[in-house]
Amino acid sequence: MITYELPTDQVMLEAFLARDISYDGIFVTGVQTTGIFCRPTCAAKKPRPEHLRFFGTAHEALLSGFRPCKRCRPMEPSGTAPEWLRPLLAQIEADPGRRWTDQDVREAGLSPPRVRRWFNAASRHDVPRIWARPAPRCSPGACEGAAHA
Repeated sequence: MITYELPTDQVMLEAFLARDISYDGIFVTGVQTTGIFCRPTCAAKKPRPEHLRFFGTAHEALLSGFRPCKRCRPMEPSGTAPEWLRPLLAQIEADPGRRWTDQDVREAGLSPPRVRRWFNAASRHDVPRIWARPAPRCSPGACEGAAHA
């Protein structure tokens, strides 16, 4: 069994407050007042430091009576797509050449801004190229010969 020593409580507190992604997978933080445990990168409102407990694994937090945060989902592998997005991702994988519009996403029962936010946060890049760009707005004759995206 591989064991490792956790960083000091002060280091973990600073990483948690800064939402430092380099500590994701190193520890989880339990909030005693809510009974919830989170990843160090959780975007939820930060509790007072005296209400925090640090654990090396999610399993330790569960055994101590904490439940996983619904926002950062510490029980799932980092970067895993949320349940609400998985049907759309399956459609994208089934037809990778398709260009998706906001209307297509709405017809799939999702909010285009919410989908964009997830892609931006998950990839740290712009929305993927599967998203169709809107056609340029030109007056009649003004766009003749211009390249369209």
